[in-house]
Amino acid sequence: MSLLGTVTLFICSLLIGIALPRLPLFLIPRFQIMQSGMRPYPEPQPIDEHLILQLMMLRRLWRLSFLFAILPIGLGLLVLWQEPSAFGFGMFLGGGWSLLTRAIPELPSTLPAGPYPLALIHELHHMRTSTEPCCVDREPCWEVEAVRCASCRTVLLAAPRPDLGRERPGTGFSGRFRLLLLDGHSLFDADSED
Repeated sequence: MSLLGTVTLFICSLLIGIALPRLPLFLIPRFQIMQSGMRPYPEPQPIDEHLILQLMMLRRLWRLSFLFAILPIGLGLLVLWQEPSAFGFGMFLGGGWSLLTRAIPELPSTLPAGPYPLALIHELHHMRTSTEPCCVDREPCWEVEAVRCASCRTVLLAAPRPDLGRERPGTGFSGRFRLLLLDGHSLFDADSED
């Protein structure tokens, strides 16, 4: 096999190894039955029980992707054990990279929380059940960069919205590729200023 063919095979298998653990988080929440109670993308999502349930399901899917990372690692090791090849090495590296991105914490001395930390879900649930009014018609909605009241536009929580698993019509291949690369995380940083 030529050098170009070997490099192409390595890059393709590396991309498969990186994308395979992300597929459940990319596909399962976008089934039609999972969309009940969710507003269409890109509208702000009200903070209600549908959102809390969706976030809990997305958190569980993100954590289960550890198991899906074992598949390309195991397949890569099996291929490398039989015969050293670019395909096996790419699968092993891609699956290992996906496993490492989920195992390394964002802050020192913490467990990796991913895009759906339990503390954020608890805070949103508390905001949903809270009786502290910011205005007369309090309606908290999660916009792209923060949770705001839909009536008075007060920022209730400065947390960017991760991928909520809503169907994104018209995004095409580039939008789906961006979703795979972001792995559920938001495009915006939680500490960003307006």
